[in-house]
Amino acid sequence: MKMIRHIARHANLLNALLLAISVIVAVFVFLSLAHMDRRYSLPGAQHKTPVEGDKKQTEKGSAPTPADFAVIGEMNLFHPERITPVEKKADMPRPELVLYSTMVSDAVQFAMIEDKKSPKTSPGRGNRQTVVKKGDVVSGFIVTGITTDSIVLTKGNEQMEVHISDEEKRKEQNAPQSRIGRLPAARPASQTRPAAAMPVIPRQNQPSGPVSPGQTTGSQPQTTRGAAPGSR
Repeated sequence: MKMIRHIARHANLLNALLLAISVIVAVFVFLSLAHMDRRYSLPGAQHKTPVEGDKKQTEKGSAPTPADFAVIGEMNLFHPERITPVEKKADMPRPELVLYSTMVSDAVQFAMIEDKKSPKTSPGRGNRQTVVKKGDVVSGFIVTGITTDSIVLTKGNEQMEVHISDEEKRKEQNAPQSRIGRLPAARPASQTRPAAAMPVIPRQNQPSGPVSPGQTTGSQPQTTRGAAPGSR
């Protein structure tokens, strides 16, 4: 009786809610345990008839050979001595160079070339020449030497030497001659007639002593009037 009185004295709404929740949880647990032995039947799998192409693929792939698994050991990603394969770059074609001119001095060394296989062009100007110096790369070859009439290019153990073409040499040799040929011809000197020689009149001997006024010398030349000699 004392216990009932104690519960009735301290009973309130919160205690009632907690008691109701405890009862509901207990009933739910009891029901779930009571139905644990129930079995459910699963639907059967549907078997599809394989197509002829699928049959061949299954027959080929159904029995892998041991050689198929050998690749796994050869390409082991965790092998301590694994080596990353180096990608091989495509070799560039050997250039077909034409050497036009060179400039060699103590301070500057360069050459003007043209690659027939990969020419450099610009709109309105056609093919253009390329100026190269020592150390420049031309189609994979490095320029290692420049002389007055040739250049040397190397690529590993391969070496090529390009000389100035014979056509360019002819142009350089014919250039001074063509300039001389264009000069105007010298004019012939004008022919001048020699002037007519004037007649020389001999001088008379002068007397050594003084001459008195009115005294004439021994012989005086007679002057003649008329036309000058040589004139008609």
